[in-house]
Amino acid sequence: MSVVLPIRDPLVKAYKHHAFILAMMENLPAQNQWILSHYLQIFSPHDIISDPNANWHWLDFLIVGEESPFLSKQTLSLSELQSYDLDSYIKETLDNGSYLYLFVEAYYLIHHTAYYNEYMPNNILVYGYEEHEEGTSILFLDYSYRGARKLEKFVIPLTDLKTAIVAFDTRGHTYADYSCIFTPVEAAYNLSLPYVEELIFEYLHSLPTFAKYTNDPFFDQSICGIKIYDSFLHYFNWMEKDDTRLNILPFCILEEHKTVLYELSMMLLNMHLLESEAVVSDVEKLKKDATLLKTCMMLYETTGRKKLIPKMRAIVQHMQIAERDCLTLLLESIAPDLQTTSGAGK
Repeated sequence: MSVVLPIRDPLVKAYKHHAFILAMMENLPAQNQWILSHYLQIFSPHDIISDPNANWHWLDFLIVGEESPFLSKQTLSLSELQSYDLDSYIKETLDNGSYLYLFVEAYYLIHHTAYYNEYMPNNILVYGYEEHEEGTSILFLDYSYRGARKLEKFVIPLTDLKTAIVAFDTRGHTYADYSCIFTPVEAAYNLSLPYVEELIFEYLHSLPTFAKYTNDPFFDQSICGIKIYDSFLHYFNWMEKDDTRLNILPFCILEEHKTVLYELSMMLLNMHLLESEAVVSDVEKLKKDATLLKTCMMLYETTGRKKLIPKMRAIVQHMQIAERDCLTLLLESIAPDLQTTSGAGK
């Protein structure tokens, strides 16, 4: 017997906490409208401007408030998960059409660089199992940590996954103390143009979107919206002094953000909600600039050629100006007399 739940290629995949959620959502109009209207704000939660060695994850999408209406979430603690008969629990959960978003011990995952080398938390998305004469295999989504860091599908024996769960100790990493069961649910989503305009406006003017939902001190030094380009410019200064760690992740996030903006503008155009087609072309140019910037950073990581830094700085300075003009035009082009439009349900 085998159970394989559907997995889509997520639009945002630089971070697994986004990629896994999007991978579980179906490629249908309502789900796509929810994604494209919620992944519009990015922020820098750590002070890269004054601290060259600020937290590695200094750029990310800001998703606050509403969670996906297409997924029902059940949270379970590590101790609760470890107390279960895992053979039955994992298979029954999948049999019921639910995914397992698990934090486990990377030391026991053969695809991971930590395999029998280092104890550390790792999150995976289990989406299926296969039974055969030799036993049960588990299908899951994770990054390929050896070579290119890509989101890929992996298969391991169920016995290995059980070991990675039972032997897992968070060692103070509190974020890894809770796993989740996600179950797809029937839902409709009404695309709200005012909400889209609000997020784009907040991005354009670097307003703290998070302040509407939380006063968590985690956000105290956060920079939101278009101002994050300043973080890149300061990062280049640190790079010139060889005073920071090289990190491709912010460049991946920036490219994905421009991809979301492009897909959103295309969607609005196809729904006859844009008064100007020119803005789509402008957003596409931004997307290409972000791809060029990421490519330059990848080349710098490989070669260390200092002359690439002024080139990257020039791209960022151009993007900051071009995006301000582009998003202003996008806001002006969204049909002003239309407030909401219904997304097609599942």
